[in-house]
Amino acid sequence: MTTQADPRDADKYLVQAWASYEAHALDAAIDAVRSACRHDPNRPDSAAALGWFLLESRRLLEAGDVLRTALIQHPEFPSLHWYLGLVCFHERKLDDAHQSLQRALQLDPQLDDAAVALAWVLHDMGRLAEATHWARAALVAKPQAQRHAQLGWLLLAQQKFDEALIPLRAALTLEPDLASVRASLVRALTQSGRVAEADAVRVAGFVREDEARFQLAESRRVSMASREPVLLPFGDYVSPGLQVVQPDAHFPNMVRGDASQCRWQYFRREIPHNWYVERRDPECGFLSRDEALILFNTALMFKGKQALEIGCWMGWSACHMVLAGVHLTVIDPLLDQSPNRESVAQSLSSAIQAFGTLGDLSLVPGYSPPKVEELAGGGLRWSLIFIDGNHEFEHPLNDAMVCERYAEPDAVILFHDLASPDVAQGLNYLASRGWNTMVYNTMQIMGVAWRGNVEPITHIPDPRVHWTVPAHLQHMAVSGVSQGEDASEFELLLESVRPFTLLSTERLFSLYVRAKAICQRDLPGNIVECGTYKGGAAALLASVVKRHSLRPRKVYAFDTFQGMPEPAEVDRHNGTPANETAFGAGTLKAPICEYLAVICERMGVSGIVEPVQGLFADTLPAYKEDVGEIALLHADADWYASTMDIFSTLYGAVVPGGVVQVDDFGHWEGCRKAVRDFERMSGEVFDLRKIDYTGVWFHKSSEVTNTSLAIATDIDTIAGPMKSPTGPSSCNPPMSPSSTR
Repeated sequence: MTTQADPRDADKYLVQAWASYEAHALDAAIDAVRSACRHDPNRPDSAAALGWFLLESRRLLEAGDVLRTALIQHPEFPSLHWYLGLVCFHERKLDDAHQSLQRALQLDPQLDDAAVALAWVLHDMGRLAEATHWARAALVAKPQAQRHAQLGWLLLAQQKFDEALIPLRAALTLEPDLASVRASLVRALTQSGRVAEADAVRVAGFVREDEARFQLAESRRVSMASREPVLLPFGDYVSPGLQVVQPDAHFPNMVRGDASQCRWQYFRREIPHNWYVERRDPECGFLSRDEALILFNTALMFKGKQALEIGCWMGWSACHMVLAGVHLTVIDPLLDQSPNRESVAQSLSSAIQAFGTLGDLSLVPGYSPPKVEELAGGGLRWSLIFIDGNHEFEHPLNDAMVCERYAEPDAVILFHDLASPDVAQGLNYLASRGWNTMVYNTMQIMGVAWRGNVEPITHIPDPRVHWTVPAHLQHMAVSGVSQGEDASEFELLLESVRPFTLLSTERLFSLYVRAKAICQRDLPGNIVECGTYKGGAAALLASVVKRHSLRPRKVYAFDTFQGMPEPAEVDRHNGTPANETAFGAGTLKAPICEYLAVICERMGVSGIVEPVQGLFADTLPAYKEDVGEIALLHADADWYASTMDIFSTLYGAVVPGGVVQVDDFGHWEGCRKAVRDFERMSGEVFDLRKIDYTGVWFHKSSEVTNTSLAIATDIDTIAGPMKSPTGPSSCNPPMSPSSTR
């Protein structure tokens, strides 16, 4: 006996489908709306929704088939024509797209989102006047920023610059952070002869973009706010500066263990921190509190990105990662066995419900490396990886090897239990492959390897413990151990160089810390300073090389040494031309023999520093081959042209993971514009980090962002949100002009 489908169930499935879509679960939405179609095959709104979801999934052929089939039965349902028009637009069938969208608007003139789409289609057909008509109609129906922007863009395409000013200004007033709109407004103002106003809009945009970027970068480095003060159990230690999350209540079988009962030969029972174990297996421990929070704070830097854990035991470490907001995949053979299978799922589900998270979780029974290979074969790549699986023999090395192949260009790989030499082989392998490496002196010793445009968290070992490092790790840098040495050493160097530099103490300390880290990690390349003045910073950098470098390095000091060159119109501070300030052309003259040579001789680094006198436009190309690879580039050039000379000539020589510090980014508008212009030219987006009011620094990434793609993504947002036939708003369909893709 077969059960008849109840058409009334279609409503339930359709509502469920749109709810899944709003939650960005496209596959679930498609499954639900297919159920709605099965329960009532005659409903056009279900067919329209299915067509839309398939379109959003980029399944264009399926979407087109669904919509065309439904139109045979429901030729007067406007949304079917509307969505089919979008499918045709994606397929670049412009005539068909035009016909479908126009029919949708004939059936329902209130479909203003279809008018937005029709305007872009007509633009791509070269029918700009008609496109402008439909853009105006959409704007009248709903005066959103994106629709003002669309009208302004179409007017610009017709070189109606004065007319374009009105909608572009309106768009920017409604949404001041739309960078593409700001760029269009600058162009319209410039073409209209309003150069001063164009400069003001451009500078205001730089400020907004920078502040937004700094806020975003900080949000990635700062954890969720604590809901209430955290009182840690006696015997726990947490490094100062680490954000604390405490999910203990969700692990009811986690108890303090008896360290004397652990028989593992590499267990560091002499460390007086709490050792937590599973009540049902008291010889197998969890990460200590300090170790778990190193993992949590590292994961916070990768919020919203893919993460992988190999070996989760009872889920304590996985919980800390997923609460930080990563999209976590966990591989462990014990996930297929009781009690691990039930306990891990229950603990993680309970913690996620209590704390909330922006991430998600996938528990995968299986062994590494085969399971990692299988997942990677499906396209997965990971920004954060935690290796805590089998600690014996070649297993940690094999885990490191497979993870390196499928790690993102900007990535961190963490290890637990480096007290074991077998585990250390994994970290050593990554070091041999060019990754930066460091260890955290914790109860069982954690290790970190990183590459690209990321930086590991800093950890301060418990000062009450007399820490030792096993022989197999003594070649590794240890986080936090040298911080006291850093402060005292820097103070001595600062006292010597202070009369020979105008840099702030914060910017000098940043150069000191970055250079020392480069030397200790043995990153290849020389150090280059462009804009040396009296030589204090160059001498400081050379002193770091002398004391800490594991390989020969030079510090190249480029400057005119005869004063500042002539600035351009764009070289201003708070709108004041550079020559009307105290730092215009001819200022900051500092002959080598009177300053740089003196401080270098005084600090014993004359053989390390190589001065190069002349304008950057002449000297940088001439010395580029001699300089070779660059580990640290210090750009202290003030003016637009000088800064652009530095980046366009030398940036390509900076090694991946190398450091670039820009001294005048916040003070001089020309310097800031040069950095921004070079970003757009190169296709990179620098993860700038503030030092003080003017100085910034960043790591060079090994991954380059495609410029045209970035522009297309930005302009896609102009198309604006669209509404589904049943009410919920949907994601922005890509309806930007084809010329900007």
